[in-house]
Amino acid sequence: MSFSITELDNTVRAFYEGKGDVQKQAEYALTEFKQNPDAWLVVADILQQSGYVYTKYLGLQVLDDLITTRWNILPLVQRQGIRNFICECIIEHSNTEEKLKNERAFLNKLNLVLVSILKQDWPDNWPNFIKEITEASPANLSVCENNMAIFRLLSEEVFDFSQDQMISEKAKRLKTAMCNEFPLIFNLFSQILAEAHQSSLIKATLETLLRFLNWIPLGYAFDQKIISKLLERFLMVPDFMNLTLKCLTEIGSVQIGSQYLFDETLVQMFTNTMVKVSEMIPSPMDLKQTYATSNSREQEFILNLTLFLCNFFSVHLNLLEKLPDTNILIRAHYYLICISKIDDREIFRSASSTGQS
Repeated sequence: MSFSITELDNTVRAFYEGKGDVQKQAEYALTEFKQNPDAWLVVADILQQSGYVYTKYLGLQVLDDLITTRWNILPLVQRQGIRNFICECIIEHSNTEEKLKNERAFLNKLNLVLVSILKQDWPDNWPNFIKEITEASPANLSVCENNMAIFRLLSEEVFDFSQDQMISEKAKRLKTAMCNEFPLIFNLFSQILAEAHQSSLIKATLETLLRFLNWIPLGYAFDQKIISKLLERFLMVPDFMNLTLKCLTEIGSVQIGSQYLFDETLVQMFTNTMVKVSEMIPSPMDLKQTYATSNSREQEFILNLTLFLCNFFSVHLNLLEKLPDTNILIRAHYYLICISKIDDREIFRSASSTGQS
């Protein structure tokens, strides 16, 4: 292919910023470029030399199309070269807080290309991927934060979207691989939640944990150390309280299967959560008035508290009813009664659902 990256930049710019015939000509040229079967060969040059971000997006789109449609016909050496290049790009654009913040959109597209490669190569042709990414994470907190985003995207592709996008055998193999490798990811979660102080890294980890909680093995979901960190370190911190309560809600919504196996953990988690909530909202009687003057984060917390209580009651109410001390259960219902008086349709609907479950 004979053209310069500068020429391609000008064409892409004409498509996004031009009008009329100029834009139409640029569209035709770019369509022709994307349809060229050798277009992917210049993607490395595009990513390294282009001065226009939309040209880089175009390059990544071309590469993603290659991975989706022709990946397995490429020689193994070429495939490894492409994936190594993408990994290097990801590290380069995520190795400082500034880059992580300023290049978020571009980095997310790089992450998506990597996940496309993983759907093709992992675990068979890249068996050490999880081990490599978890071992590399502690060395650089910004890279570690982006790795959380990669884990989250991979989990979504394997467990949320696989039914529509993959054949069942392949989806099953990826799900098995994720479950088998999860102890490595869990250890990284545990280390971050125990030791990290960087707000954005903690937030990214909580977001990823939340995404994982609906499929990880039960023993990890009910790990007391993780639950303790959620309650003691993050539930009462304004920046993390909503994500933390969502994680606790997800844990409390898990169908535990074997009766009594995690009963004690569930009761303790619920009790400790309500103790913390009582410190944060000591007088639920005033919730209607308080809600009206609260900021959006505090209002979201009330909604999340409603969901926590309703979901827990719908699955595990019988555990709480067996307790000799019913004060916690009575107080939790009192919160719901007070919440139901708030003039908010979504909150009222959630609170009312307890009586119907």
